[in-house]
Amino acid sequence: MFRGKFLRIDRGLSQRQLAALAGMTAPTLCHIENGRINPSPSELKALGAVLGCAPERVMDAVSDALLAPGAEARDDQRA
Repeated sequence: MFRGKFLRIDRGLSQRQLAALAGMTAPTLCHIENGRINPSPSELKALGAVLGCAPERVMDAVSDALLAPGAEARDDQRA
């Protein structure tokens, strides 16, 4: 699951800003965040570099400190 959206929001970046910094288009990042496409290894590496974390953290782990109160419940309800 792509968790970079939480990291992006925590860092105060828009999709457009993160996409530009990571060398991809905003629509591509949007599709990745919404689960329509899987990021390539190079895209994960670029996103991790911009977000200041390991590429695997962008995909599947987000610290509780980065989640807004109740975010886990909202996420569970979507599943």
